[in-house]
Amino acid sequence: MAINHISTVEAFLQEHPSSIKLIPPSSAEFAATREVWNGSRPDQPLAIVQPQSNEDVAILIKFVKSHAIPFSLRSSGHNLEGLALVQDALLIDLRALNSVTVASDRNSARVQGLATSIGTIPHVGYYGWASYGGYGPFSSKWGLGVDQILSVTLVDPNGNFIKLEADDPLLKGIRGAGGVFGVIVDVTIKVYPAPSG
Repeated sequence: MAINHISTVEAFLQEHPSSIKLIPPSSAEFAATREVWNGSRPDQPLAIVQPQSNEDVAILIKFVKSHAIPFSLRSSGHNLEGLALVQDALLIDLRALNSVTVASDRNSARVQGLATSIGTIPHVGYYGWASYGGYGPFSSKWGLGVDQILSVTLVDPNGNFIKLEADDPLLKGIRGAGGVFGVIVDVTIKVYPAPSG
């Protein structure tokens, strides 16, 4: 079954040229790209795909759903149990979504999956840190990471984009439950002038 799925993935990416990078188990990059914080996780993904844009994520979600291909998601790979790795599931690696766009008024920023110095562990991705609480060295000054989230762009289970803002009930759920409602592809957050000294 896994062999059929990898052939289906390869055929899909050949027929739908995009910026999505495929890393099959035969690739020299596979072992290093597969590594997660919990090094004892034994599961081997079917293959790894690296979307380069929000649109790539939506295309992949629609594809895996329509072909019943099991998949998992990885942002920083810092989950305590290493749950980004699932045996024979396609691993959608979101680490290439790593831009930050600061608004012209310098009061907010649109963030993709970059690690942040705001948390206490520097290699934890921003989404996981902020959406599940977000304690860090500036929490006493500006509040938790979850308090900074102004809006979220989500890819739902059908591969559709949903923009959540302000007091949207689903955004309230994401502020604390993280990505259980879909794939978070970007977050707009409050930003502040960096303290001096």
